Amino acid sequence: MYIATKKYDDAEMLLTTAVRRDGKAAANYYQLGVVYAAKKKNRQAVENYKKYLELAPKTEAEKDDRAHAKEQIGELGRKGG
Repeated sequence: MYIATKKYDDAEMLLTTAVRRDGKAAANYYQLGVVYAAKKKNRQAVENYKKYLELAPKTEAEKDDRAHAKEQIGELGRKGG
């Protein structure tokens, strides 16, 4: 909801709390990657996308998100920051 409405600060706060409560929920790391990328916090975005890839199941349902995360890691990694 916060991401769709571009309320990235609110989304960041909610998701970092969720990660502290449950560090095994891959989706939270993916969403944090999206938030940090939107906020131009590339290093944090890459870290969260990598954690997502580490935790996310390699299923057909996760195929698109996994591909997007890998693409973002490459793109944001080149940009730095």
